[in-house]
Amino acid sequence: MAKNVPIGVLDVGSQKVTMLVAEQRANGLAVLGVGTSVSRGMRAGCVVDVKKTSEAIGAALAEAELMAGCEIHKVAISVSGEHMKGINSHGVAAAVNREVSKASALRAIEGAKAVSLPKEMAVLQFLLRQFVLDGQSGILDPVGMEGVRLEAHLHVTSVVESVIRNLCKSCHAAGLSVTSQVPASLAAAEAVLTPEDKEMGVAVA
Repeated sequence: MAKNVPIGVLDVGSQKVTMLVAEQRANGLAVLGVGTSVSRGMRAGCVVDVKKTSEAIGAALAEAELMAGCEIHKVAISVSGEHMKGINSHGVAAAVNREVSKASALRAIEGAKAVSLPKEMAVLQFLLRQFVLDGQSGILDPVGMEGVRLEAHLHVTSVVESVIRNLCKSCHAAGLSVTSQVPASLAAAEAVLTPEDKEMGVAVA
């Protein structure tokens, strides 16, 4: 059986840089190493000095690798800051023969993804909120249901594209390849909330 490849996760804040090395196991993630360093070159979630930011990332990376006993070359980064924006969007599709198919659901989702953003902004993440079928809201999986008009409601998180590019550039300078970017607020919610919490509705501060 092949050994699991360690996962690298990076949070670059204005005060502190944190690097986490974990491994996927049968009962969940196991933390192998953690590294932190004083953040330099960041302000309000944006890179203002690539060299200083890459040095801070490199210091946190070295500490985490030493504790984990392995090298990390790829990393997922959390993204936060005032440059991030969130909007709600929806798309509509007709149910063929009055029954919602997977294709109909995908058409509604694709319609909701067709959002108009300012030139400097880029989509970071689409999050499916719900489907609405003939006015009935709160549907998470409409496939197989009977109806006529299907709506897909998404929450769209966007960021200033240059901010992401400069953060990725800082990671590359520290020897890391960025595999994905995740909104920090969503990462925090996924880490601490139960499915029941999400269904009832809570605020994570």
